Order: sequence, then C-alpha cells, then structure tokens
Amino acid sequence: MSQEQIQRELTEEQNKYDVMVETRDKNLAKVSSLLYENPGMTRADIGRILGVSKRTCSRYIAEIRLLKKKGSVVTLNELQLEERDERVKKMKKILRSNPSISRRELCEQVGVSAKTLRRYLQLYWTNK
Repeated sequence: MSQEQIQRELTEEQNKYDVMVETRDKNLAKVSSLLYENPGMTRADIGRILGVSKRTCSRYIAEIRLLKKKGSVVTLNELQLEERDERVKKMKKILRSNPSISRRELCEQVGVSAKTLRRYLQLYWTNK
C-alpha cells in the first residue's frame, strides 16, 4: 500500500469519526433539551424523536449525568444560542435578498415556527 493510499484512508476514517462525534454531540444536546422541557419523557419517546434505540438514549443520559458531575458540560443554553444565531443569520440573508417575502415563506425557508420567527424578527429589529 502506498503512502498516498494510507493517508487517504486515514483521512476518510477521520472524517467518519468527526461526523459520528458531531452527531453524538447534537444528540446529547437534544436529549438534554428534551428532558429539561419534558421531565417525564421516557427513553422510548426520546428514541423515537431522535431515531435511535432506547438503549442509546440510556447511554446518552448516562453520559450527560457523568459530564454534569465533572462540570465539563457545555450548557444546553450555549448550544441553543449557537443554533439560534445560525438561523437568525440565515433569516437575515433571506430578508436582504428578498425583503418582500411573506412570513409563511420565511418560516419554511428558515425552518422555524411562526412564533419562533416572531422572536427572531424582534432580535433582528432590535440589533439592526
């Protein structure tokens, strides 16, 4: 096997690993959010929402608890703010390119509800 082939395989493996870690981190944030918003939610319910098994949900919950004990958890609020900021940026870009867009169309393009869009628009107009 040549040096190039080895390097290519290592890069592919690293990319696969990066995607797995990113997905895991997002799922941890989602599980944390779901449990915070719905304290009585079962692992099976969470699994159906995330598209993972009940066992995987148990692992996520155990990992969240462990990370919280160690104090090394990035707070859910920080993750939510990052996601919100990305959607607000997308909304601003759409509004700049098409200022006459309807709210319904904007909701669909940004991927948020009408209520969330109202909050984003308030942010947009106060920080403009």
